[in-house]
Amino acid sequence: MPLSEQDKSDLRLARLLEPMLRSEAWRVYSEILIAHETDLMSLMLAPAADLFGLVNSERQKGVIAGMRDARLRIARIVEVASEIRARLNPEENEDAD
Repeated sequence: MPLSEQDKSDLRLARLLEPMLRSEAWRVYSEILIAHETDLMSLMLAPAADLFGLVNSERQKGVIAGMRDARLRIARIVEVASEIRARLNPEENEDAD
């Protein structure tokens, strides 16, 4: 089965991102993001004393969602590339990369 342009693009992007995901720097960066998400979650779950506190809580939800999305998107791109590779026969897999 021939690869679509999107599949080719996903494979190229994953090839660039895979080494980053395996790096010690990425592991440390992910731990920092998770710790920050946890801190924000604690603040968000505290009862709001006033309208400002309520609005700030909603802002924190958006920040948490954005940080989580940024952190997890990289791994998802690599997962999608793995799924694409699994669909290919060996000859196509060599040509795709």
